[in-house]
Amino acid sequence: MNEKVRERSEISDEFKWAVNDIYSDDSCWRKDYDYVKNARLMGAGQLRIMFVHILPNIKGSLLSALAIGFNNAVLSEAAMSYLSLGVQPPEPSLGRMLSEAQPYLIRAPWSAIAPGMMILVCVLGVGLMSIEGGEKHD
Repeated sequence: MNEKVRERSEISDEFKWAVNDIYSDDSCWRKDYDYVKNARLMGAGQLRIMFVHILPNIKGSLLSALAIGFNNAVLSEAAMSYLSLGVQPPEPSLGRMLSEAQPYLIRAPWSAIAPGMMILVCVLGVGLMSIEGGEKHD
């Protein structure tokens, strides 16, 4: 397995862990709610109960978990690349761009400001979108 595929699978594993943890915790205690019991008594199948009754009620939690997982993945990739432990030189990385721009901070500060701002915009943007989306679903 090449390096890019393994790195992407590690990042997707982080997302899977966060989503699975939130989904299993929320759905485990929501399955005892009256609306789920009523749907079960009316003959609804497990998939219908899961997608029609439980999933809409935990959208906010899932959205928050996805945002936290994405932000953690972006920050950890940037930190590892900054320390030269992440993506290797032919591939672009914001952390490596920050690391390579460090000697030029006095003469060309924009070479470090641009990747730093992109990291900030990605993390802050996804975080704010999750807050807004969570408020709509609560």
